[in-house]
Amino acid sequence: RSAEHRLLVTTRIRDLVPKATRVELPLMGKDEAVALLLELANIEESSYLKDNPSSQWPPQAAYTIASECGLLPVTLTIAAQVVRSWGEGWEMAVLPLLREKEGSSRTSTAEERVIGAGLKALEKHEGGAAVKELFRMFAVTQEDFVHPIAVIELLWRSCCASEAEKQEGNLTTRLKVRQQTQMLVDHSLLLGSSSEGIHLHDIVLQYLRKRVSAEEMRAEQRKVVEGMIAASQARVAATGRF
Repeated sequence: RSAEHRLLVTTRIRDLVPKATRVELPLMGKDEAVALLLELANIEESSYLKDNPSSQWPPQAAYTIASECGLLPVTLTIAAQVVRSWGEGWEMAVLPLLREKEGSSRTSTAEERVIGAGLKALEKHEGGAAVKELFRMFAVTQEDFVHPIAVIELLWRSCCASEAEKQEGNLTTRLKVRQQTQMLVDHSLLLGSSSEGIHLHDIVLQYLRKRVSAEEMRAEQRKVVEGMIAASQARVAATGRF
């Protein structure tokens, strides 16, 4: 740092940069958080009051959900997609999902409960279980890395695909993986797009890694490496090129 040059680093890791000046950022206000939640959920005041003429605006349920999210933008974004996908009755249905723990032996943070609610919202969709399996696969990926859809297809073949699915044509595989990936993007569990590449917020990656043991992680990584080798060998056999 100098009078001429300053570097701004945003991080949740304390003391990442020695001797840096630390600037603590305040949380969003409740009204601001509720406004963001409703905007991302595509809930408009006029439409909501037309359907619920005796209700107040903003709905009290939105304030409760925002508080459960810890007033954090990343959790509000995921919760908003849970609200959006739930549709009618979200005021009563979403809050229990956000408060649900994933087992009595585990302590869970607000972030973990919100991500868990996002995964439960996927179960309302056909093929939701397969989409959740694809999501869990990202536990083996790197931090701060954008993954092209071709890499995700390869990971899917290595970690998620059944033997029957591995025999499907490339076009079928690509369509299936793109659709499942887009569903995760639509629920804000992944960031990016199938055309520009996919990445994860570090909170989401931590959530995934916390749910696999070291042994399970090594097994998944081994499957990925073996899948990459098999794909490379198949490419050489088909094209004669490395």
